[in-house]
Amino acid sequence: MSTGQRQETRSSGNAAGSTSAVKARPALDPRVPVLVQPFKGLVETGVIEEIAVTFSSMGTTVKGRASQRLANVAGSGLNTTDYFPVVRLLEVAESGENPILPKFVKKKTSGAGGPAQVKPARSLCVDDFELTPPALQTRINEIARACGGGPLVGRVRSAGAFDGAATVSYREWWESAAADLRCLSLSEGKRLALFTDEMKARLDGLQCPFRGTLEFTVAEADD
Repeated sequence: MSTGQRQETRSSGNAAGSTSAVKARPALDPRVPVLVQPFKGLVETGVIEEIAVTFSSMGTTVKGRASQRLANVAGSGLNTTDYFPVVRLLEVAESGENPILPKFVKKKTSGAGGPAQVKPARSLCVDDFELTPPALQTRINEIARACGGGPLVGRVRSAGAFDGAATVSYREWWESAAADLRCLSLSEGKRLALFTDEMKARLDGLQCPFRGTLEFTVAEADD
């Protein structure tokens, strides 16, 4: 038995005799890859343009491509074309006089250990308009699933913007609706009042959150 093998055997024996064993890292299911924070936030806000994970017989590598904003950080040594270790990208996001990272990390409502603020499940909020277009699309899809068709239609019906005269399909209505009406459908009144026209315009070009055969109609009384 070689020296390296003897050392490994002794280490294994010590681990077995200790009161607590080291936890194994959870395996990544390639069918449902999920990012943890803060990398999830860095990708959703476009600070990291892309993260690539490569599995091979030689091991696993995880690298990312920086946004122009991240590459512009003084002394970063980054550019927007090459791939860098994700740990390096995180270090740059946390560095500098005005670090990028804290801009999207959820703040706590109380002192250390207090509960983190959670975005409303059934409405857009001001923070949503800082997301990249793909992330904003994901967000409106989540709101639509949480609300269902009734509230989405009800909000615009109450404003007289969906009376069934032109179409009874929410999907068709969405295609021709102005950005402010789309925003109205996806937002609670108290939050809608905080949105600027520039924020609302972010919904231009986004797809209807209900795709395929899902359609919602106005009430019979409107016909």
